Amino acid sequence: MSLFHEIHTWNRKNLPNYFEIYLDVSLETVKKRDPKNIYARALEGNKSNIPGIDLLPEFPLSPDLKINNDKGIDQLNQLVNDILDHCLDFSKQNFSVT
Repeated sequence: MSLFHEIHTWNRKNLPNYFEIYLDVSLETVKKRDPKNIYARALEGNKSNIPGIDLLPEFPLSPDLKINNDKGIDQLNQLVNDILDHCLDFSKQNFSVT
């Protein structure tokens, strides 16, 4: 997991068969799903280095798979199936199975 293009680039260059998955989720959804109230504390000024608040993430420029994760827990099975399907396709294209 990385918030910065420098790390995305390093991963692609240095990790064989790197497969980047970008889970796209709105800040509003992240705040709603925050059981530890980290985002609420950050907005009150009591916590720092929080992505989307005072730490601006650099979203992946060319992920292998981008999934919208705003749908909620009721769509979790579909999200997992999408990830597995794409990983399977990637494996078939990049690995020889004997």
